[in-house]
Amino acid sequence: MKPTSLLRVAAVLTLIHAALHTVGGVFGKPTSGAAAAAFTAMQSNQFPVMGFTRTYADFYRGLGLAVSIFLTAEAIVFWQLGSMAKTQAHRLRPVLATFLVAYLALAVNSYLYFFLPPVVTEVLIALCLALAILKAKPVPATQNRGATFDSHPTVTAPPASILGREISPHTLPFLRREIGRPVICGQRDRSDPPANERNLTEIAYGLDFPVTLEGNCVHFEEAACRIQL
Repeated sequence: MKPTSLLRVAAVLTLIHAALHTVGGVFGKPTSGAAAAAFTAMQSNQFPVMGFTRTYADFYRGLGLAVSIFLTAEAIVFWQLGSMAKTQAHRLRPVLATFLVAYLALAVNSYLYFFLPPVVTEVLIALCLALAILKAKPVPATQNRGATFDSHPTVTAPPASILGREISPHTLPFLRREIGRPVICGQRDRSDPPANERNLTEIAYGLDFPVTLEGNCVHFEEAACRIQL
């Protein structure tokens, strides 16, 4: 499975986890005599806390709902990360690793203080995240050979910090940071046609604004910015 599919599975599992936690853990009613007695004691003993009167039943429900809210938010984030993973999966590795460690810790916590169903769900979510990290790889530049700059959609203009600058191949890391996506500079064979007919993506790719080839330079049409070859 691709990282996008794995993150979508993790999102669905997390949303199911949130729903079952809310229905059973937050609003579920205790059935056994001992559990019902304990919950009644939590409800009947009130005490002042920072200007409010609360019970441990209030804390129980409030913390339970907080977990439901965070789980739902994480499900949405996983789905959004799945969309981003279509083109930038390798850049998501640190974020996914953070969630992976968190869900492994949650699984241990659930094993120590709760019961098996949440442990299984959290381990499955962690497994999806781990597989997504392993399968998240940069897109090779060779996959873009043969395309022309005309294939890149016009979405945004170059960042203001690079406008009006002559940028050499040695300063491309700066351009990568400013644009926030890969930029590759390659030597164009001087015998190649001067128009953008072949191998232009060896010069640059991942740009969301129009560019044209002028001599030995790539010119950004919406700004006086060049990549000098």
